[in-house]
Amino acid sequence: GGASASCVSSQASILLRIKEDLHLSNGRLSSWGGNESDCCLWEGVECDSHTGYIIGLELLGNDMGIEKNWKHDIAGSRIPPAVFDLHLLQYLDLSGCDFSFSTIPSQLAQLTHLTHLNLSNNWLLGKVPDKISSLSNLVALDLSHNGHLEIHDLEGFVENFKQLIYLHLDSVRFNLSNLQEWGANLASALPNLRSLSLASCDLEGSLTPHIFMLPHLQALDLSYNNFHGELMPSFFPPESKLQSLRINSNNLSGHLPNEIFELPLLKVLDVGDNKLLRVSLPTKLPTSKLEILRFNGIDFLGDLPVWIVNLTSLVELKLSYTNYFGSLPIMIGNLGHLVLLDLSNTGLSGNLPFSIANLTALTYLYLRQTRLSGCIDSLLFANLTRLTYLDLSKNSLSGFLPSLPHSVDSVKLNNNNFSGPIPNSINLTNVGGLDLSYNSLVGAIPPSLFQEPSFAQSPLEYLDLSNNKFDGYLDLGIFADFKNLRILSLSRNNLTIGVDNPTLSFPRLEYLWLASCNINQFPRFLHYHKSIVELNLSENMITGEIPICLNVEYLNISHNMIRSVGVILDVLTVDLSYNMLNSVPNSQPFNSLGYLSIKNNSVIGEIPAFLCNLTKLWLVDFSNNKFSGQIPTCFFNLGIRIVKLQNNQLQGQIPELTDNTRCSLEALDLSDNRLEGHIPKYLGHCEGLAFINLEKNRLSGDFPSWLSKLPKLRILVLRSNFLNGAINFSFDESAFQELLMLDISTNQFSGRLPMSLLLSLNAMKTFNISHAPWDGASTLGFGTAWEVAMEIKGATLTYQDEVLFLMNTIDLSNNDFEGEILEEIGDLKWLQALRISSNKLSGSIPKTFAGLQKLESLDLSHNHLSGEIPEELTKLNFLEYLNLSYNNLAGRIPQSSQFFTFDDWSFEGNPNLCGPPLLLPCETNESTTSIPFLVLKQANEERMWKYTSVALGFGA
Repeated sequence: GGASASCVSSQASILLRIKEDLHLSNGRLSSWGGNESDCCLWEGVECDSHTGYIIGLELLGNDMGIEKNWKHDIAGSRIPPAVFDLHLLQYLDLSGCDFSFSTIPSQLAQLTHLTHLNLSNNWLLGKVPDKISSLSNLVALDLSHNGHLEIHDLEGFVENFKQLIYLHLDSVRFNLSNLQEWGANLASALPNLRSLSLASCDLEGSLTPHIFMLPHLQALDLSYNNFHGELMPSFFPPESKLQSLRINSNNLSGHLPNEIFELPLLKVLDVGDNKLLRVSLPTKLPTSKLEILRFNGIDFLGDLPVWIVNLTSLVELKLSYTNYFGSLPIMIGNLGHLVLLDLSNTGLSGNLPFSIANLTALTYLYLRQTRLSGCIDSLLFANLTRLTYLDLSKNSLSGFLPSLPHSVDSVKLNNNNFSGPIPNSINLTNVGGLDLSYNSLVGAIPPSLFQEPSFAQSPLEYLDLSNNKFDGYLDLGIFADFKNLRILSLSRNNLTIGVDNPTLSFPRLEYLWLASCNINQFPRFLHYHKSIVELNLSENMITGEIPICLNVEYLNISHNMIRSVGVILDVLTVDLSYNMLNSVPNSQPFNSLGYLSIKNNSVIGEIPAFLCNLTKLWLVDFSNNKFSGQIPTCFFNLGIRIVKLQNNQLQGQIPELTDNTRCSLEALDLSDNRLEGHIPKYLGHCEGLAFINLEKNRLSGDFPSWLSKLPKLRILVLRSNFLNGAINFSFDESAFQELLMLDISTNQFSGRLPMSLLLSLNAMKTFNISHAPWDGASTLGFGTAWEVAMEIKGATLTYQDEVLFLMNTIDLSNNDFEGEILEEIGDLKWLQALRISSNKLSGSIPKTFAGLQKLESLDLSHNHLSGEIPEELTKLNFLEYLNLSYNNLAGRIPQSSQFFTFDDWSFEGNPNLCGPPLLLPCETNESTTSIPFLVLKQANEERMWKYTSVALGFGA
C-alpha cells in the first residue's frame, strides 16, 4: 500500500471550531492547529488512511471501559455542534469533559457510521434522545457517571443495537416495568453483548438468572443498587465466559454459591457490602486466573483456604469489615503480583509473617483495627519499593518501628504499643502523611525526620506525633518549611514546644494541636494567621488574655490559666473551660458562635444578655461557676440543643414558654442551683430531649407527667427537690418509651407506689439495638462530659458519657410512697439498679423479682415489708448489693452462694429474720436443711476479702 492520505482541509477547520467551543486547561487539544498542518497527525484524531476524512475523535485519551481519575482538563457549556459535521465518524470519545449540566443533543443520531460512543463522566443530564437508538452500527455505548441522565424506555432504546458488545449505563435512571422479563429478552435483543454495566441505577427486586447466562457475557457490573434475594448455583453454568462479576453494595442474602469459583475464566469477583451475604471459600483450588477478590462488608465464614497463596495472578484481596477471625497465611509472600491487601476492621490475629517482604508489587496495605500483635521485623517493608499506603493503626503491635521504603506516601501506625525512638529510615521529605500517635515512642524528635532535599518540595500534608513519650525542646519553626502542611499534632508528650517567633508562617496549615506542650504564652504568630481552622492549646500554662485578632473556627484553650477574654472573630466553637475567668464578654464578639464552654471557671454575675443575639448557638456549658440571677428565656427558644448550667447559684423559675414556640433542646442540666417553682410544661414539646437533670434545686409541684410523651427521653433526674403529691396518672404503652434512668428520690411524693409509671418503661423490658448510647453523648465535640451521680450499690457512683447512657436504673427512695410492690415488677428484665428505700411500702417481696436477671443493686430498706425473703432472689446471678434492712421480714434468710456474700447489715432491723449472716439461729426442725460448714467458711472468706479489698483501695 501507498502512503496514508493527508487530512482534508474542511475536516481541520471543523476540529478548530470544536477547539474554539471548549475551555482547555491542558491536554491533547493544545496541539491542534500548531506547527503540524496535517490534522490526521493531531493528538486524539484518527483519519481514514485512504480518504483523509476523520473517523475517530478521542479528546482525553481514555480507553473504553477503563477506570480513570477524571480531572476535567476540557470543559464547555455543551457538546460542540461542530462534532456533528464529522459525518464519517466511527469512534467518538468525549468522556471526562465537563459539559456543565447540558443535555445530549439529538444531532448525534446524524453520525450514522458510529460504532463507538463514549459520553461518560461529563455532567450531562436530562433525557437521552430516542433518536440515538437509530445508531444501529454501535458496538460500544457508554453513558455512565453523568449528572442525571434518564432513558424512559430502556427496552425500546436498545432494540436496534444488534451488534452491541459493550453497554455501560452506570448512574443512568430508567424505567424497567419488569426486570425479570427484560433480562429474559436480553439474549435476543443484544445477542453479542460481552460487557454490561448498570451500577448505581437504583434498580431493585430480585436478580434474574438470564442476565448472568448471556452466551457471550464476559463482564457484569450490577453494583450499588438495591437488589435482594440469593445468587443461585444455576446462575453460573460451567460453559459461562464470565471474567468479571461486580455485584457489591446491594442487599443480597443467602450463601454465595461455590459454582462461582468454578467459572474457568473468572478474574474479578466483587460481592462486598452485602451485609446478609454469607461467603465461605471452597477447600479446593478454583480457577487460578483470579486477580481481584473483594469480600468486604459481608458475613465471611471460616478461614482463608491454603490455596489462596497459590493465586499467583492475584492483584487485590479485600476482606475488611467482616467477621474473619483467622491469621495471615505464612506463605502470603507467594502472591508476587498482589497490589492491595485489606483486612481492616476484622478479627485478624497473630503476627505479620515475614514473607510479606516478598510482596514486591504491594502498593496498598490496610490492616487497621484488628487483633494483630507482636513485633514487626525491622526490614519487613524495607524492600517493598512500590508500597505507597501503609495502615496498621489500632492494633496491639509492639517493639520498635520498622524501616520504611522511600516510596511510602501515607503511614498510619497510630494506636499501637510501639516503643523506642523514631528510626532514621523515616523522614518527612517523601511522605504525604505520617501518624504515629497513641504509642509509647520515646526520645527527642530526631533530626533525621527533617532530612533534605528541600522541604518546600515535600508532599507532607499531615503529621501526628501526639500522645507518646517524646521529650526535649522542639522549635515549631522547623515545620514552617513544609509548605503543604495542613495538619500538625504534637499534643500530650513531654515536649516543650517553642512558639516565640512572631513571624512564623504556615501557608496551608488548617489544624494545629499543641495540647500539653509546656507552652506558657499565647503564640504571637497566631494573631493574624488566616488559614487555621482548628486550634487546640489546651492543658498548657498560658496566662493573660486571648488576643483580639485571633481568627479560627474551632478554639480549645481549656485547662490553662487564662484570666480574661478579648474579642474572638467568627469562631464556631470555643472551649475555655478549666481556666481562671471571672467574667465573660459583655459585648457581642461571636458572630457565628455555635459551641461555648466556660465550665469550671470562677465566673460571677448574671448570664450575659448578648448570648440571646447568637442565632447559631447550639451548645452552652456554663457549669461549675458562680453565675447568679435568672436563666435567660432565649436559652429555650433560640434553637440551642444543649444547655448545661449545673452547679451555679441561679435563682428564680425555669422559663415557661407558649406551647407553639419551637424547641430544639436535646439535653438540659440545671442541677445544683437554687431554682424554684414548677417544672415547665413547655418541656413536653421538646421532642428531641434525651437528657433532663434538675436535681438539687427547690422545685415544687406535681410529677411532670407531660414529659412522658418525649420519644427520645433516656435520662430523667429530679432528685432532691420539693416535688409532691401522688403519681396516679395512668401511663399507657407510649409513655417514657426510651427511658433508661428514672430518679425522683428525696422529694415529697405520696400515695400508692406508681406501678403504672414503672410498668410503662418499655426500654427496661426488652433490649433494643436503638438503646445504644445516645448520639449526643459522644458527638458533642471536645470538652463536653455527661455525668450523673447515683446512689447505687450502697455508694454514690458517678457514671459518665457512653456508660451513663447504657445504665438502667430506678430510684424512688426517700419519699412517702405506700402500698405493695406488684408482681409485674418482674417484667423489667434489663433493670440494673432498683432503690425504693425509706418509704412506707407494705406487703411481701414479689417472687417475680427473679425475672430481673440483670439486677446488680437492690435496696428496699426502711419500709414496712413483711413475709419471707423469696428463695427466687437467689437466682439473681448479677446481684452485688442487697439491702433489706429495717422492714418486718421474717423467717430463714435464703442460703445460697450468692446470698453468702451479703453482710449482716443487709438484713438487720428485721427482728424475725434468722440464719446466716445474722447471729440469730433458726429453730431446728426435721425439714430444715443444715448448711454445710465449708459453704459458710467460703462465704466468710469472701466477706473478709471484700473488707480487705476496700481497705487496700481496690473497692469501687
